[in-house]
Amino acid sequence: MLILSRLPSQKILIGDKGNIIISVLSVDGDEVKLGLVAAKEVAINRMEAIRQSTQKRRKVPLTIKIKAFCSKISDTMK
Repeated sequence: MLILSRLPSQKILIGDKGNIIISVLSVDGDEVKLGLVAAKEVAINRMEAIRQSTQKRRKVPLTIKIKAFCSKISDTMK
């Protein structure tokens, strides 16, 4: 892991051509606001959002998923 200290308005460039730019927008106590600039095809996700969606999917029993799938199939066949 690379750890960098940056001040508000300073930027970090990632990639050979600076394809991804991370800007420090503000620092307020223990909250840091970052701005990210990248091409549309670059996925930018928050780690906690990915973990939450993964946990939600795991909590749904497989039998419910199968019943919902079968219900959708029977609806389309009508």
